[in-house]
Amino acid sequence: VTPGPVRVWDAAGGGREIAVGERFLYGLALSRDGARLAAAGADGAGVWDATTGARLAWADGPREAYAVAFSPDGTTVAVSEPGAVRARAAQTGAPGQTFAGNPLRVNALAYSPDGTRLLTGGSDGTVRVWDAGSGSELLTLLAGSEEVTAVAWAGDRVFAAAGGAVHVWAPGLE
Repeated sequence: VTPGPVRVWDAAGGGREIAVGERFLYGLALSRDGARLAAAGADGAGVWDATTGARLAWADGPREAYAVAFSPDGTTVAVSEPGAVRARAAQTGAPGQTFAGNPLRVNALAYSPDGTRLLTGGSDGTVRVWDAGSGSELLTLLAGSEEVTAVAWAGDRVFAAAGGAVHVWAPGLE
């Protein structure tokens, strides 16, 4: 993604720009209600009001970030940072639970529909399932030798894009 603002369009075709960084953007996420926009890029991560474009004041944010995902209730943003994924308070950026274990960069993040699990897709070709509350790794799935570039949940199924293919699992986590 090239440097510059994010353009937000409404159904009537109107749009506006939200300035989210001076350098490259790697990932975006909208809260479920559409009220907030999270962005990850070469300038770090942050959250903006999707209507006004105002940036929320985040403390102690990362210098660089690769992916972001809102929890279903919108209170938490998972941020892929150098060395780990960290859950941060959406309103303040205060650091919370850390998810450490991916040996290489995490490119993609997704919360389970109920918010109890976090999915990470890594440059090492793995998809990892984490307990969102404790940060414990529950399962590692191999998507091949190519890096994972996108992950998603649908019911009890996990999807991952890697190397030109979409991998699908039904891991049966209880």
